[in-house]
Amino acid sequence: MSSAWAVALVAARDREDSVGRTVAALMTIEEVDDVLVVDDGSADGTAAAALAAGARVLRLPSNRGKGGAVAAGVEATPEADVYLLVDADVGTSATAARPLLGAVLDDEADMTVGVLPAAAGRGGFGLVRDLAGAGIARATGFRPQAPLSGQRAVRGTLLRSLDLAPRFGLETALTIDAVRGGARVVELPVALEHRHTGRGPRGFAHRAGQGRDIVRALWPRLTTARARTALVVAALVLALVGLAWSGGRWEPSSVRLSRPAQPAQPAQRASRVLVVGFPGLSFAELRRGAVPNVARLASSGAVAAMNVRTLSRHPSATEGWATLGAGSRVRAGRAAPGATDRGAGVVVGDPAALGEANAGRHVASLPGALGDALHAAGLRTAVVGAPSAAAAVMDARGAIDAGTVDAPDLVVADALAPSGRRPNVDAVVDRARRALAAADVVVVDSGDLIPGAAARAGRDRTLAATDEVVGRLAAAAPAGTLVLVAPVTPPGGEWQLVPVVAAGAGVVPGYLHSPSTKRLGLVALTDLAPTVLDAVGAPVPAAMIGQPLRYHRGHADLGRLDGLDRTSAYRERIYFPVAGGYIAAQALVYVAALVVLARRREDTPWGHALRAGGVAIAAFPLATFVLRALPGAPGLGLAGAAATLVAVDAVAAALALRARGHELAPLGWVAGVTTCLLVVDVATGARLQLASIMGYAPQSASRFFGLGNTAFAVLAATAL
Repeated sequence: MSSAWAVALVAARDREDSVGRTVAALMTIEEVDDVLVVDDGSADGTAAAALAAGARVLRLPSNRGKGGAVAAGVEATPEADVYLLVDADVGTSATAARPLLGAVLDDEADMTVGVLPAAAGRGGFGLVRDLAGAGIARATGFRPQAPLSGQRAVRGTLLRSLDLAPRFGLETALTIDAVRGGARVVELPVALEHRHTGRGPRGFAHRAGQGRDIVRALWPRLTTARARTALVVAALVLALVGLAWSGGRWEPSSVRLSRPAQPAQPAQRASRVLVVGFPGLSFAELRRGAVPNVARLASSGAVAAMNVRTLSRHPSATEGWATLGAGSRVRAGRAAPGATDRGAGVVVGDPAALGEANAGRHVASLPGALGDALHAAGLRTAVVGAPSAAAAVMDARGAIDAGTVDAPDLVVADALAPSGRRPNVDAVVDRARRALAAADVVVVDSGDLIPGAAARAGRDRTLAATDEVVGRLAAAAPAGTLVLVAPVTPPGGEWQLVPVVAAGAGVVPGYLHSPSTKRLGLVALTDLAPTVLDAVGAPVPAAMIGQPLRYHRGHADLGRLDGLDRTSAYRERIYFPVAGGYIAAQALVYVAALVVLARRREDTPWGHALRAGGVAIAAFPLATFVLRALPGAPGLGLAGAAATLVAVDAVAAALALRARGHELAPLGWVAGVTTCLLVVDVATGARLQLASIMGYAPQSASRFFGLGNTAFAVLAATAL
């Protein structure tokens, strides 16, 4: 044998239990001149055990994986003529590595690979081994017996000339690069024993990571730069084509209300429209059978959840009707518009006041727009019931052609004040029938569902009375009447989605659909004015922000619509606490980071904790969209939502922190996954955007599809 300098390199991570025995055994090999243990970011006493056994120790501040640890050891020993690579877990059997070293020292090989005894069921099923072996054979023609063996002796000049692959891709790449470089590679049987990972969850997880690293090592060695570029471009083109295809198909199909239900049927256009107000009706009341007439109309007609948001922070019936009449969100305040009967019609005392309330608010269309459009088309309007409803069909001068608002017995809620007294439903129905005979568009509002003494019994009586009005009016409506049951305010003082029902002329059973929201079963109050105009054949003013409603044939699931309302309300309850907590957490982490960086203590437990905190902050938006995907999220409450978000965020950050190779790799993974999720979500209908913390709220927002402002900021930040 020659007098070459031989260095035994031992890459070790958390091997306090075996590294000492491995070092002691290596030091008994006569040809080994130096033993260097590379402590690859261990959290135990690996370094101390190696030092105690007599080895030199190179400590890496963070885990680099096996390939990175061996590369660091080679860089630290540039004088070595031969390297003996031995795993830290072989223990006393390390002495059996001597033949590997001897063959290189005797110039019989440039690299020797140890073939260990069979695992005899203590390892996996050989899939990862076969993958590495097939890759080596494909790249070089050499078919190794032990492609994954880490027990090797390598000539120093050879090892230092190679670009060592990261982590567990080291051995596969080392064999390919050596053979391709013309080196003599020889496999030798050795009686070495190492710890087997077994066939439990940890063993399979280890081999999955090993397989990933091997694929990463094989990819650049089995493909050319041109082929890799072509594959990436082809994959990108396919992804873009798929996203474009999906992006053009996610909106549900629908047809106009006035079109025929079947191609063979003639079109059925409405000759008149009846809008029956049911302020404050909730999905819960519709589903529990409190309003059977409305429920029958919903089952025979089309139904949706309606956004009734106006410009004020809190809802009011006056503002709801004014928004319907404007075809745009407007402000009106809580006061009634001062409507009174005059001759055969109704007059609003100060219509200009509604316009003045919206001055400077960039309102596209003002109250009175619906009445003006109907009168311009030669059509007549009428209102019956509560004076606030006059704002729906008045024109700019405050004029309505027919109806009455002065009779107190027309307001169901007021008639309930004396306990047990029956509301005068007959009077409401009689006046409404006369209005239908005199006008083309009629609005009926028998009063707010919440009586002065907001007791459950009083509300139930009001529900029953108003529902009776709806049922009798729907039955008495002339043929060709489109009936819209439209709650213009939510059940309480906060914004919610409400059920809206269309029945009669031009309607078939299913969901209502709005081109404004592009969501199946989700429409907006601002869609009703264009719907009324379209139904009677009047032009829709371009300034109205809504679109005529359409229908989607099928069975409408009220539970789905109710669930959307509950999810939206839940999002509103948790939004400010969660968003505020997220902002506060960021501020704390940033201040702590400034302190740590100013004192140059990055490589300390505090520095590592802040690094993890930074990754967790970056992963939080991803966690919010995962929360939105959970079907039972509304039942979690604020505490449950916070705990779930923290848990998901912690898991995402922990997985990202396993990324190695670059200090920004964890952030890169978080950014990449978040970007992909947002792009795919938007291309498939933005289901995670709707009612999510970082998305938009359907009960209060003006955006219902695509990316919301917050989500766009997240997408832009992660993409950059």
